[in-house]
Amino acid sequence: MNQVICIGSASKDVFFPTARGIITNTPEDLTSQKKISFELGAKYQIEDRYEAPGGVAANVSQGLARLGIKAGCCSKIGDDKLGMWIVDELEKENVDT
Repeated sequence: MNQVICIGSASKDVFFPTARGIITNTPEDLTSQKKISFELGAKYQIEDRYEAPGGVAANVSQGLARLGIKAGCCSKIGDDKLGMWIVDELEKENVDT
């Protein structure tokens, strides 16, 4: 039995690590005190990308599982390749789906 069941969204996050861009301090914005910006219309070559499950329920359930708390994730996902990928990634983290 789960100690915590997270209900909400599950998605796929795609990250593009880069050292390019201009970092701007915005202390007046409590939700985002630093921002990175790029020239409008600019194109950048990337060397790598990283994919991970995202969405509130998926992120919280993974975090709890990593802390040793038995967690489950209840989200509506598609019956397709992406949906199965999300389920597989969550199960690798010992999250019940």
